[in-house]
Amino acid sequence: MKVSMLRSTDFDAFIAFNRKAFPHRKNVKAYFESTVLQNPHLEERDRTHCLIALDDGDRIIGQLPLNPMVCWLHGKSTPCHVGFDYYVEDGSRNTGAGALLAYRGIQGFKPYFGIGPSETARRISESLKAESIGAMYKWIWLRNAAFPFTLLTGAISRNSDSPANVSRSIDGLPRRLDDDGKVFCQASTSEGIVDSPWNDHVISFSRSPEVLKWRFLDRPGYALYRSDSHPSTYFTVRTGRWKGLRWLILVDYRVRSGHREDFCSILKAVKRLSRALSSHGILTMSSHCFFDTRLRENKFLRVGKPILIMSNVEHRCSVEEIEKHRCIITTMADSDIEFNAGVY
Repeated sequence: MKVSMLRSTDFDAFIAFNRKAFPHRKNVKAYFESTVLQNPHLEERDRTHCLIALDDGDRIIGQLPLNPMVCWLHGKSTPCHVGFDYYVEDGSRNTGAGALLAYRGIQGFKPYFGIGPSETARRISESLKAESIGAMYKWIWLRNAAFPFTLLTGAISRNSDSPANVSRSIDGLPRRLDDDGKVFCQASTSEGIVDSPWNDHVISFSRSPEVLKWRFLDRPGYALYRSDSHPSTYFTVRTGRWKGLRWLILVDYRVRSGHREDFCSILKAVKRLSRALSSHGILTMSSHCFFDTRLRENKFLRVGKPILIMSNVEHRCSVEEIEKHRCIITTMADSDIEFNAGVY
């Protein structure tokens, strides 16, 4: 058994392996191309940063794909890698493939970030000196008081959660939202957005114009809205299903550091979109107490278990700051959380 970097000669085998590993995904090849090959930080399309484990017959038995990214660390733009879709096939989990993949990923790529590890992956990561630097939670806002009963009773058919029953159409959303002078307009370009750190202390991932174009504007099913008064304040939404209900998903957002009114305006705008689509409500995620507080103030409910953020980054956060969610800002757009958190 060996671990190597994924090259173009293995793309077909890698895609076939992922079809078996993630059968709920409708188009694995398109997902691979858009998530990995079109990443603006990937220098050579035929030389990815994805790790694969091979048995003695050179058959893929496991993977730890890594995406080259940029994070803001201590106020400086810093290259990093984000792991996603970490997986070893059932019959090979006693071969040491998972541990070797993690060793190569965490020790070989610094800073490394892994979001949402399994319990086994968490233990392996900690043995390799990666630590939890925070956690994300799901937050929901329900448009109708009767919907919680539907969630609790499971009244909607389980089949309604399947990808085949999901419409990601955002056709018909208003192009302009105006609420008490706070204006957001649907954008077709990311030009003019300034990528900057939240502050010198908090870690966050780059949202450069190139990243936004790659992650949202070049993919169908997303709508990106920008503030008229502060063009680098924006949010991105799509539709989807979770727990059998139809949600408007607040996938990503950025506001000026410390400006609570910016995020409150975003939440009001997304509620208007949810009503316009007649969705059951809004689903989003947060990893920082600033956004947690605003979500709670705007009648969002925190649900589910924490999604840990593991990293070997050299940060300056105290244990108390990590526990109080003051260390890192991430959203559903980072890593594979948007696609692997039961949201389709």
